[in-house]
Amino acid sequence: MLFRSWFPERRPRYLTWLRDPVARLLANYWKIRRTPQHQLHDRLAALDPEQGLGEFLRGELTPVVRNHMTVFLGRQGTAGAHDPALCHDWDRELLERALAQLRRFWFVGLQESYSSDLAWLGRCLGLELAEHHVHRAPPQLDDGRQRLPLTLLEHCAARTRMDTLLFHAALLQRATQQPERLQLQAAG
Repeated sequence: MLFRSWFPERRPRYLTWLRDPVARLLANYWKIRRTPQHQLHDRLAALDPEQGLGEFLRGELTPVVRNHMTVFLGRQGTAGAHDPALCHDWDRELLERALAQLRRFWFVGLQESYSSDLAWLGRCLGLELAEHHVHRAPPQLDDGRQRLPLTLLEHCAARTRMDTLLFHAALLQRATQQPERLQLQAAG
């Protein structure tokens, strides 16, 4: 909104990157376990990995396990942090707002194809972007650490139901998007 008041003659173009929600949730859990400075580290590190993951997925420790991407795209306003009050396993209105917001994006990228999507974005902007390598292994359901019991995987999928629908909508949108090439102008 502020952009339009400062530059009324210009149309803003928005872009986003989304990530497979189950992979995002599992990566978040393992990141907490290996980051001693994280506020949940001690609590989760005291448990065996499977028990800690179960506790994490229940959503009592942190609300970000519940449809994190949908909350960010579907919330009203631009609050800086994740709003725990919006974290639900299912909220049709929130999901519909997130899907509508996603359709307005000029460019949608995926974390799973970050390097090639970044290069694509560069071409759309008329910029030569050096290939950027993401320093992490491709997502795997067991994250290389353990095999997940099916019950935990089901619980993870249930906590990210709206994010999963949003992610699949992003896959479809990304497959058909053809952002027009922009001529960048110097500010001022």
